[in-house]
Amino acid sequence: MATSSGIRQSESTSHSHTHTHALFPYATPHFPYVTEISVFVSFLQFIGLAAFLLSRFVNDHLVLSAVANTEVIVAEHNLGAATVQAAAGFASAIIIYGASVGPDPGDNFWMGFAGTMVYWPISQMVLNAYIIILNQCTRMKHPKALKAIESFRESQGLERGGANAEAPAPVLLGGFTYLRAAASDNVACGIAVGGELIAVAVLLARDSVEGSAGWSLSAYFIWVGVAVVVVMPAIHVVIDLLVLRGVKYTENILIHKNWGAGLLVGTLKVCIALMLSATYQYECEASSYQAGDPGFCNTTVLDTSGLGHLLDETSIPQIFQVKTIINLCVLPLVFLVAKALTWARLAIVEGFSFSISKQLANHENNAIAITLAGKCLGLTLVMTGLLACPDEYTSAHVGTLVGWLAIGIVFMEVAILLNDLILIPKVMNAKELLADNVAIACLEAGSFVSCGLITQACVAGSTDNFWAGLLLTLIYWSIAQVLFILFVYAYRALTAFDDLEQFHANNVAVGLSSGLQLISFGVVLNSAVSFNGSIYAVLPIVFISMILLLILRIFIDKALLPTRDLDKEIAEDRNWGLALIEGLAGISFALTLRVLLPYEPTLNCETWSVADQFFALPR
Repeated sequence: MATSSGIRQSESTSHSHTHTHALFPYATPHFPYVTEISVFVSFLQFIGLAAFLLSRFVNDHLVLSAVANTEVIVAEHNLGAATVQAAAGFASAIIIYGASVGPDPGDNFWMGFAGTMVYWPISQMVLNAYIIILNQCTRMKHPKALKAIESFRESQGLERGGANAEAPAPVLLGGFTYLRAAASDNVACGIAVGGELIAVAVLLARDSVEGSAGWSLSAYFIWVGVAVVVVMPAIHVVIDLLVLRGVKYTENILIHKNWGAGLLVGTLKVCIALMLSATYQYECEASSYQAGDPGFCNTTVLDTSGLGHLLDETSIPQIFQVKTIINLCVLPLVFLVAKALTWARLAIVEGFSFSISKQLANHENNAIAITLAGKCLGLTLVMTGLLACPDEYTSAHVGTLVGWLAIGIVFMEVAILLNDLILIPKVMNAKELLADNVAIACLEAGSFVSCGLITQACVAGSTDNFWAGLLLTLIYWSIAQVLFILFVYAYRALTAFDDLEQFHANNVAVGLSSGLQLISFGVVLNSAVSFNGSIYAVLPIVFISMILLLILRIFIDKALLPTRDLDKEIAEDRNWGLALIEGLAGISFALTLRVLLPYEPTLNCETWSVADQFFALPR
């Protein structure tokens, strides 16, 4: 647990980090009652589904008309269009969730409902506007597109203007755009656009997982202006210059259809959004805000006498600090470290003249981009765990951030060794990645993200004793890794095929299924450790969740696919679409379990005794 504390605030309005729900507020964290669950399932879920369907309709008919063609997706298997459609739906779901959580409006359900109905359409309109702007910003004019296509043909040894190669994208009057290319079944563009949509949705949700976003419209629009309009484009330029230097990624995605590059760019955007969202700690009264180190402000006191008073409150998000700038500088450096470590690992096999930038731009090898994207996302999750309880002073914040990120990187490298030695024995993963073994890349990426989730939970929180916090982190991380490996072997015992043989054969369906299952169990481990500091609570929660996840796979096989054999579809037919459904179902189920888990309020950003909490009986 990192040694940290929150920013100095007035004693009368200190930030308690109590998490509540705008639609259905809980006074204190606890096991939900049966009546509360029934209301949630029956009424709130209906509201969410109606809002989701309406958002989908708006997306399809206003801004995604170029790719919103169900007939083309089904009949022609247009993966580019399908990817954008799926990402837009997921983004809308994140926005609805973000609009539904927040500070308690005084146990007034209808006021919370009205607030949700205000923020949801506003955020949806911002998302749609962003899609339109993004599409125009990625436009490649007709002559430039033709030149890029001919250059691509020459690089492949094809005749100029010849018809003996598949056109990389349709040449349309008005030029190329991401959406037009995705509509022509350019999967790379579909993935890149999907990552952008999810990233913006995460920002619009404003750290909704922690429920720290308030009611003030002024704070919301300040946040949108700073995060979406200014910071995201600026840091994307930085990433292009530092992390992705030497490669024209827009051309690489539009013309070369490099879906590995599209996945990497989209993932980095999501990483940036997660980090920015984690900086949104709370909202301040504008009149009391004072800059400096550590700075001072009174948290906004809710006036629950009416919805208008809640929305009209003049507040600003607590983001204008030196620490925010430091976070923005550290994240690209984290990406560079991840890229350097990946290069070193591959250079040992390929030689030190190996260029990872050129390899990432190679449309014939997507495996390296997949594993690098997973590592970047895993390290970003570690960073967001540290930002949950920031240090009061900038100097301490820098030390905590750099030190614990270094520890997280060590954990990530150990995860690589576990992959090589235990999960996939007798195989050198680096050689397989160079040979474009996407199955192993998917497994590695899932392992990295899962390791990031585990480490995120272990480093979050506060303690006065760094060494005691480090010891507890090591203990929980080690326990989690043992449980992680047990889950992998239990999952493999449940399948009828030989997982290792399928990995050797580059069966993407098996790799995708296994990688997503690792992430689902990582969510379970993250939830158990984050919500409970006691080992007596963590172990039962993890074992029960493990059993439920394994039962879920049987349920999907027998109930949802009664006429098809799931193992045969994945192993023999290599049906990666079905593997994707299975894996995402596991993650969704793990997130649902997270909502139902008991929450220990003493684990907020308050200093607590490591030994006492570790052996405490759960309440």
